[in-house]
Amino acid sequence: VKGGLDRGLVEGLLGVRRLREGAALYVRPDNLRGGVDGMRRRLGALCADAAPHVFGMMDLSPRDLEWCKRAYACASLDARYEEGRRELERARRGFEHRPVEEAAAEAFVRGGAAISRLLRDPLVPASWIDGAARRRYFAEVRRFDRVGRRLWTSVLGLSEPRGSRAPAELQARVEGAWP
Repeated sequence: VKGGLDRGLVEGLLGVRRLREGAALYVRPDNLRGGVDGMRRRLGALCADAAPHVFGMMDLSPRDLEWCKRAYACASLDARYEEGRRELERARRGFEHRPVEEAAAEAFVRGGAAISRLLRDPLVPASWIDGAARRRYFAEVRRFDRVGRRLWTSVLGLSEPRGSRAPAELQARVEGAWP
């Protein structure tokens, strides 16, 4: 990824990874809405002057597929899902024992961090990771968000919001709508 394109942005928000250390080839499983054409449009919008080449790769050898999987450190992703779920669950359960203003402030900070982590999830195919751990994490983020919204509604003296939902694309990510 060259030419003024922020590698952290591409890796973080689009889930692209360098195939191997020192390799010039970056990979991304073709499991996002829009496929290869969608990724080409996203990258083109991010770096119009130096858009990288985007193409699909089929018929990977088992060795090439293993390199792709290793690029995503899947075991580390599994651990992050479980750790993140436990942290959010512990914090959510602790809110009932704290003053509402203090709980709301913590919900805001922890919730923001959880959503940031969720947005930067590479969404690799479920067969590469513990798909159930990812679903549990995303479900706990939704529960935590609902509790946080209720806390802030109480702190601000607002009426309970009806049908408030995250933007559709974020909701799809959280619900694990992609394979």
